[in-house]
Amino acid sequence: MVELLVVMAILGALTALLAPALQAARESARRLGCVNHQRQLGLAIQNYLGAVGVFPPGAALPPEGGDGAPALYRWSALALVTPYLEQPVLFDRLDLSQPLYNASFQVSVVNREFVRLAPEIFLCPSDHGQRVAEAFGPANYAVCTGSGVGGPGTGDDGYPLETDGMFGVGSSVGDRQVLDGLSHTALLSESTLGPAAGAVPEGSPQSDYRFVGAPPLSPAKCAAGGQWNFTDGRGFSWANGEYRCGLYDHHALPNGDEYDCVAAVFSGAWRFLPVGWRAARSRHPGGVNVLMADGSVQFYDDGVAAAAWLALATRAANDP
Repeated sequence: MVELLVVMAILGALTALLAPALQAARESARRLGCVNHQRQLGLAIQNYLGAVGVFPPGAALPPEGGDGAPALYRWSALALVTPYLEQPVLFDRLDLSQPLYNASFQVSVVNREFVRLAPEIFLCPSDHGQRVAEAFGPANYAVCTGSGVGGPGTGDDGYPLETDGMFGVGSSVGDRQVLDGLSHTALLSESTLGPAAGAVPEGSPQSDYRFVGAPPLSPAKCAAGGQWNFTDGRGFSWANGEYRCGLYDHHALPNGDEYDCVAAVFSGAWRFLPVGWRAARSRHPGGVNVLMADGSVQFYDDGVAAAAWLALATRAANDP
């Protein structure tokens, strides 16, 4: 009996030693899968660049002669590069000439089936991977708008217009406009999903965000925001080119402690335009993967210097 107890104790100690190693190995495999997805998306973006001559916009505007409010088109860069992915059969009937939303904020009938698809390439294996909104397929990946400064507002307003990064609403950036160098400019990173559809919000910056009504944004306004928008959680749609889904910026460091912050324009020509600050976030320990404009993927630590992180976000600030 004593010998059996000793053997059991040894086995228990070995299990306790092996469990963290096994978990680390599994996370390493998941992170490698995440990097592979980003590289595939980078290749699709480069193929789009080769075919069209510019990088895709972060959110599409109406085609020439198209009807509807500009901010309702919203098709994300991920949606726009679907013809260049290795699985075009999934999207061969996706009609990008139609706005994503109609005036009643309903997806057109022709696209409803396809925006609900949830291809693995849009998801990081380290996250939960479940639907965040029943009508859409989720996404962990978002393209970079820059430093979080720009647009027709004043100061650090979070407008996705006239951004200083690679992407924005209606952006049309060519590789020759990336004066800081393709290898020094962020193209895409990851951001964590919100709670699965029907789940209770966990109340953390990694899962939730603040909704503060109308812009402009300011750090004080976002910190004091009393409204929380859980109608559609973080990353709820790969098809949607807005700050809750297809866009992110470097206003805050990766996996920062402050909540991401979104607002919406309620009047004027840009009615319904989402405005926001959204950080790169991941479930990987210690940092996030970033796809650079040259196609490489780099891992950046949560403690990266703020100046270096901002420099990565801009395309032509003379700060490689």
